[in-house]
Amino acid sequence: DILNDNWCNGTDKLDQIKIPFNENQSFQWINDQFLIGSSIHTDKPFCNFINGNPFVGNFLYGEYGISKKCNVLFFASRNIEEAVIPEKISIINDFAFQNCQKLISLKFNDQCLEVIKREAFSGCNCLKKEIIFPPSLHKISYGAFRNCTSLTTLTFHSKKIIFEPYCFANCTNLNIVKIINALKITIKQFAFDIDNCPTIYVKKNACVEGNEYVEGHICKND
Repeated sequence: DILNDNWCNGTDKLDQIKIPFNENQSFQWINDQFLIGSSIHTDKPFCNFINGNPFVGNFLYGEYGISKKCNVLFFASRNIEEAVIPEKISIINDFAFQNCQKLISLKFNDQCLEVIKREAFSGCNCLKKEIIFPPSLHKISYGAFRNCTSLTTLTFHSKKIIFEPYCFANCTNLNIVKIINALKITIKQFAFDIDNCPTIYVKKNACVEGNEYVEGHICKND
C-alpha cells in the first residue's frame, strides 16, 4: 500500500476516493474531504525500483508497517471550500490541495504540522487573504503556495522555519510576512518574487539566511 509522491499531480476534478475495507488498510478517507495515511522518515537507503538507485526520505507504512499513525494528508477533494487540517497530521504531501480553486479558508486543528511539501497548495487562487500557521511548522517546500494570488498576509509562530525555492512564487498580492518567534530563518532562492517581495517582519535577534534580494525587505522588531 504505497502512494508515489506524484500520484495526484494534475487531478484537478477528482473529488472523492473510495477505499475498500480491509483489516490492514493503510489509508483512510475522512470527513468526505481528505485522504490520510502513515509515513516514517528514515535515513537508511532503500532501493528505487524504477532506476535501481538508493534513496532516503519519507516512506509509507504498508501492510507490514510498524504502526499506522495516519500522520500524512495525501489528498483533498478538489471541490473543497473550507479546510481544517485534521489532528495529528504532521505532513501535507506533494500536490495534496493542488488547484483546489474553490478553497477559500485554511485552518489548522492542532500543533502537529511540521512540513508542507512540494506544490501542496499551488494554484489555490481563491485561498483567503491571511493564513496563520502553527508553531510546529518548520518547512515549506518547493512551490507549496505558488500562484495563490489572493494571499496578502502570512503569520508564522515557528521557532525555526525554512522557505524552499518558489514556495510563494507568483503570490502577486502577498505584501506582509510575519515571522514572530523564529530565531533561525532560511529563505532559499526565489522563495518570494524578486520584483514583488513582501515585507518580512522578524525578531530583532533573528538570524536570516537567504539570498541577498530579501535583505532590503527584512524588518526587525523588538
